Amino acid sequence: MFGSLMLFSLMYWWLGGLTKVESTSLIQFQILTKAHFSFLFQFILSSLPDHFILFTQLIYL
Repeated sequence: MFGSLMLFSLMYWWLGGLTKVESTSLIQFQILTKAHFSFLFQFILSSLPDHFILFTQLIYL
């Protein structure tokens, strides 16, 4: 849950920084990075202690 929320905010911020990119390559790259980042975030979040996850949740609210 938290990993997907963090992933969505990261992708939204990253796509907001891009203004003029070819849409087809952007969609293909977004699918690849979304799969990679979701796996990476799940791995990071599974190894973090609980109080750090709660602290980062308070920051992102």
